[in-house]
Amino acid sequence: MVPQKIKNLAKDLYEGETRLSEETYYDYALDIVKRLKKYSIRDETTLTIAFLHDALSVSPKKSIKKIEELAGSEIVALLERYGKLKETKIKTENLRDFNEKYLNQTLINLVEDVRLLIVRLVVKAKDLDNCQMFDKEKREEMAIRALYLYAPLAKVLGVSNISKDLENAAFKILYPEEYFEIKKIIKKRSWGTKKIFADIKKVLSEILTEQGMRDFQIQYRTKSPYSTFRKMVRYKSRGIDIGNDLENIYDLFALRVIVRTIEECYLVETLLKQLWNYLPQERDDYIEKPRPTGYRAIHNVFEIDNDLVMEVQIRSHEMHTQAEFGFSSHLLYKIGEKDEKSQAVEEYKKYLNKHPEWFRDLNFLEIQKNKEFVSKTPFSDKVYILTPKGDIIQLPKGATVVDFAYAVHTDIGDRCIGAFVNDKIVKLDYKIETGDVVKIKVNKQRKRPSKDWLNFVKTRRAKNRILKAWRT
Repeated sequence: MVPQKIKNLAKDLYEGETRLSEETYYDYALDIVKRLKKYSIRDETTLTIAFLHDALSVSPKKSIKKIEELAGSEIVALLERYGKLKETKIKTENLRDFNEKYLNQTLINLVEDVRLLIVRLVVKAKDLDNCQMFDKEKREEMAIRALYLYAPLAKVLGVSNISKDLENAAFKILYPEEYFEIKKIIKKRSWGTKKIFADIKKVLSEILTEQGMRDFQIQYRTKSPYSTFRKMVRYKSRGIDIGNDLENIYDLFALRVIVRTIEECYLVETLLKQLWNYLPQERDDYIEKPRPTGYRAIHNVFEIDNDLVMEVQIRSHEMHTQAEFGFSSHLLYKIGEKDEKSQAVEEYKKYLNKHPEWFRDLNFLEIQKNKEFVSKTPFSDKVYILTPKGDIIQLPKGATVVDFAYAVHTDIGDRCIGAFVNDKIVKLDYKIETGDVVKIKVNKQRKRPSKDWLNFVKTRRAKNRILKAWRT
């Protein structure tokens, strides 16, 4: 819960200030807090940041002093980092065919605290819902950023509900006809399914209890419009008939049964086969042959009745925990659209082998008990720098502007005579940080780099080039 003093502080700092939408800054912040709670995020610091996330930009001088007095210097520092995150602009042209590893790492390293990213993601989701005031070009730019940057980042952070909302809001803007057509079909086919699922849960619970099973869970879900759209595209590209009402997309509705052991997984499948007919060609045993990501479960498709065919996933509690919070998580192989071949997947796998708590500790109800994880990022040995055009350059931590110059182009490194970082002139040995925008000044008359640069450059590329220049 957020202390009343923080709410009162937000009202004071935002007093008389309204946004372009004519919504007051306070009401806007209050809605962000409500959305966070909807996603079961109730950490006090996260909600405090949500209330005050615009304060430093609305009234910086007034805000810093008052926030420090009432909320503490840590909150001020977090808000300053959030401000830097807001100011970081990655060009839209990168996003449709982007290196998702660099984008995710840039934002994670920039703030060093995932709570700030969570607030930012929810802000982006709200902005998409309220983007009607902008012209078509601006709305589509916002949607592209949400779909190709923020939604994948939400998956990485383990907040899949935020990711789903971002995807669907962006999908609605970019492909309105397809969005409403899919919504219409899902609504049509969903008629009566709630009662069917309730009946299935009741009957199945009785059967599993009779078999001596306990501590089982039975869950069900309806596929989102955007996720359905992606599957339609994949099926059509493979020449698979999706049906007039998507009846051949069998996981439009899905049931998940979670039990204690592997033996119980197979027993559940046997019991389900006695209840319903199944489609043998659709069965996948990921327990016997796990996916490349390590994901394990039994997937089978059952004919519940003439109008309902659905996928059933059967897992043990251990498999479920790994799937949701471990390195085998579907969150990994669904980053971007590159599946297990994704560069981000490989990097996160390596990191999660060493730090399996990364996803698990993103249970925001537990943050108060375990705050250590917020300073842990998988890529803390790297920095991500932006060119003036918005391109991202990855460098090792401690790299200088000369390293950046060589990373952009060898000739730029050789002819480098100065640099601007965030529009301020700096020395050539200046160590750059994630989120910095660096512009290199060059002298085309310069023949070769300075040998003195070897005393401070960090990258092998820069060192090798300088040495080569002095050997010739």
